[in-house]
Amino acid sequence: MARLRLVSFVAAPVEDVYQYVTAYGSDGPLDEAAFREKYGETVERGDDAIIVREDVRRYPQDDPELITWRCTFDYPTSRTMEALDSAWADRYDSFRADRDGTRWTVRWNTRLGGLRGIVQYVVFRLITHKSMRRGLVDQIKGHFEKSGRPPS
Repeated sequence: MARLRLVSFVAAPVEDVYQYVTAYGSDGPLDEAAFREKYGETVERGDDAIIVREDVRRYPQDDPELITWRCTFDYPTSRTMEALDSAWADRYDSFRADRDGTRWTVRWNTRLGGLRGIVQYVVFRLITHKSMRRGLVDQIKGHFEKSGRPPS
């Protein structure tokens, strides 16, 4: 299986970055509407995980593509999203204090092995990594820069 990784520094406290990225705080979801928008419909809540169903279709006119995730939150250090009913990659986010901010690492554990896994890794490193950084990381960094925090 290929392991894809994206690491970034965000100039904000760990708790703030964790809450903004995950919509989850020390007592659970920060806001039910924001949580639903980020993860989809809550199917089940357990002591250690929340099962959600997300529609991941690319375009609104496409047929629905539903994925069920088992989300485990360990505030404020990590979040795990395990795809239960699909070939989608599991996602693991970790957050740790680093200098005057947060070191945020996102890791995807894909379900592809062999040659397909190697090709996926190479494409990620050459192409997808840059677009993920622009689309995901820069959005988070921009939020904290706009809130008055110094840029990293």
